[in-house]
Amino acid sequence: MRHRVPLLLLLIALSACTGVGELVPEESTPTSPEEVTITTLDSKTIAGTFHAAVGVERGRGVLLLHQVDAAVGEGHDRSDWDGVFEDLVANGISTLAIDFRSHGASDAADVPIFDLGSDREQLRHDVEAGLDYLDDRGFEIGADRIGVAGLGLGATMAVVAVHESPDGPGDWGADAVVVISGRHDRAVDLTPDGDPTLTLRDGLYVAAEDNALDAESASLFHAATTSGERRIQLVPGTDAHGAELLADDGVQAAIPAWFLEVLDP
Repeated sequence: MRHRVPLLLLLIALSACTGVGELVPEESTPTSPEEVTITTLDSKTIAGTFHAAVGVERGRGVLLLHQVDAAVGEGHDRSDWDGVFEDLVANGISTLAIDFRSHGASDAADVPIFDLGSDREQLRHDVEAGLDYLDDRGFEIGADRIGVAGLGLGATMAVVAVHESPDGPGDWGADAVVVISGRHDRAVDLTPDGDPTLTLRDGLYVAAEDNALDAESASLFHAATTSGERRIQLVPGTDAHGAELLADDGVQAAIPAWFLEVLDP
């Protein structure tokens, strides 16, 4: 009987030594996707899905911005990222995909859907709100570890989000980007200061080799003044745009690989 108390105290001490330098291994608690709503600065409600990576504390986080088809209008939403979303989480990256205003389950914009690509005071609020949401998840996501990936107009907005302007607000809290079929001319028009000299951060620029406009823009983004790493990936044998390029296994695999490379672990 005399040995039971010291043994019990030893077990209690060992069980308390979890966390940094864990002595007692324990399985990470599984996580599940969360349906979230985010309020923008101009009082719009934006719908999204957030999934914290399993067992990660103050790790990487990524915001996903879907395509906007200005010619057709509705038709795209956060589901553009199905597959990529799950790949990011499986690679230990906490991920938020949002529906832009006038898309999916989000509020309608104050302008026709066809004007979202030319009005500076629309999609910028959605992107800023998404980045703020990730920044507020301080337990799962660390400082300077937030990336943003976009498709089409979403890719253009990703560039705007990472642009560092000496004369305007710029840099909304994104530390790295993956830009798939973004447009350089529209990015310049949509920056808060309309600065034609984009100053960017770690960026991977993806476009179809046979899509002249997209490929030229990818080259211009890649040539821009950049702090950190930059890379261009032109997909041969196709003129696909935006979400269509996610059917390419190399493109899909490159997205989590890029953020694992450039966002500090």
